Amino acid sequence: MSVESANINIVVVDSVSLLQSVIDAAVTGLRTDSPSLFINLEGMNLGRCGSISIMSVYVPNKSIVYLIDVHKLGNEAFSTVNRDGKSLKYVLECPAMLNVLFDARRDLDALSALFGLSVDGIRDVQLMELGTRKESKDFLAGLDKCVVNDSNFRQQRNKHGGLTKLILGDCLILL
Repeated sequence: MSVESANINIVVVDSVSLLQSVIDAAVTGLRTDSPSLFINLEGMNLGRCGSISIMSVYVPNKSIVYLIDVHKLGNEAFSTVNRDGKSLKYVLECPAMLNVLFDARRDLDALSALFGLSVDGIRDVQLMELGTRKESKDFLAGLDKCVVNDSNFRQQRNKHGGLTKLILGDCLILL
């Protein structure tokens, strides 16, 4: 299944043949001077004692977001190889590939504990934000705070002080 949104295609990957195309996209035109993939994991109690349900992989040079159904594919999600013998495990463990995550702690813990991956080449945007922040460095900022602080979003708060919507130009995002 494929959906087009803002010139980015979204592809649900729930079969080995689709997974092989993800691996092809990830390793084709591999660059070592810029991020290769942007990754996010979702699951139940994400971490060493939980499970991974979906792995989102954005491949910038293809403008595609792959939603890999790790729950359905299980170990095949990381062990399936393409025609060149490369796997998603290879992609995640290759130090030459610059892969970007936000708050990678639980994601990496889950990949290691549940699938035996030793992920390399990771750039954690949350830690980069902390390192470049001019104010207090006593806490890690969440994604919502980073988006508000480092974008052109205007924010509106509800009567209890909670963030209810972000406005970027004519786009409105409700939270």
